[in-house]
Amino acid sequence: MKVFLTGASGYLGSNLLLALSRSPDIAKVVCLVHTREKLSFLREILPEETMVQYVVGDLNDPATYGAYLEDADIVVHAAAVRGIEFCENHPDEAERVNVSGTRKLLEAALQSGVKRILYCSSQAVYGAKDPYPYREDCAPRPDTVYGRTKYRGELLVRETQQRGMQFLILRFSRLYGSGTFIREEELPHRFARYAVSGVFLPVYHNGEDVVDLLHIRDAVASIEFFLHPARNHCWNDVYNVGSGSPLSVLSLAGLYQELCRKLGLGVPALRTFPPSPGRKPKILGLDVTKLKKAGWTPAISLEEGIRELLLVYQKARNSASPCG
Repeated sequence: MKVFLTGASGYLGSNLLLALSRSPDIAKVVCLVHTREKLSFLREILPEETMVQYVVGDLNDPATYGAYLEDADIVVHAAAVRGIEFCENHPDEAERVNVSGTRKLLEAALQSGVKRILYCSSQAVYGAKDPYPYREDCAPRPDTVYGRTKYRGELLVRETQQRGMQFLILRFSRLYGSGTFIREEELPHRFARYAVSGVFLPVYHNGEDVVDLLHIRDAVASIEFFLHPARNHCWNDVYNVGSGSPLSVLSLAGLYQELCRKLGLGVPALRTFPPSPGRKPKILGLDVTKLKKAGWTPAISLEEGIRELLLVYQKARNSASPCG
C-alpha cells in the first residue's frame, strides 16, 4: 500500500509515520510537510529512505504536491490547525487550513485518481453537550472554531463518496503520551511536568470537567487497524476513537498523586480553583461501542500511560533534555 500523509510533522502524524515506516503492509509513505524547518526535524527522527519521501508544500497549493498523489492508494489527512484557544484567536488560519486546505487536498486527490481518504477528526465536532457520552449518530453541534472547522472538513470528505472515493472519518478524543513532537501544553503533559518538578497540580473548576484520554500509540494503532484490507467493509463510515473510560480532572490529578507515590517520586499537592459563577462542567467523552464491534480496543491503560509519562519527564529533568 502506498500512503500520502499530511501533518507528518504534527503529534499524531509524526508518530503515525514512524509506525507506517515499520509496517510490512506499507510500500511507501509520501509525507507533506509545511516548512523546511519542520522537514529538518522530521529527518532527525526518520531520515528519507526508499519507502519514506518528504515533500515541502502547502495544502492550499496543490501544485506543490499534486504530482505525488498520482501514485498513492490512500490519503491519510492528519494535518490541521488545532488547539481550542489558538483557533479562537486565529479563526482565519483555522479556516484556511482545516477547511480550504482540506477542500484543495480532496480535489487534487480526486483528480489524481486516489480511491480512499482517511480523515483524522476530533471529538470537538460534538461540542460539550448532552447526551453524554457521544455516539456517532449524535448530531454534531460544535461550539468552538476548531470544532466547527473540523466538522466542515468532515462534510467535505463525505462529499467525495459521490465522486467514487471511499472515506473513513475517525473522531479522536484527547491524545496524550510520550512520543515525537509531544504536545507540552496538553493537560496530561503539564501535570507530569509539574509533578516531577515538585510543583502543585492546579485543578481548575474544582476538577469537575470530564476528559477522555487516548494514548498516542493507541491512536496510531487504530489508524493502522482500519488501513488493513481486512477492514475494507468498515469504510464510508464514522468511528469514535477514545478510551471508553472518561474521568474527571480531579480524579486524573489523584491518579498522578497515586503513581508518584508508587514510583517513589515526591507526591505533588493539589490546588483547586472554583469555577466562575454560572459555569457548567465541560463533559467530554466518546461512546466507543461501534469501534469495539469493529474489533478494536485500546491496549494502553491510563495508569500505564501516565506512569510512562512521569518516568519520561523525570528522566528529562535529570538530564535537562527535551521530552519525547
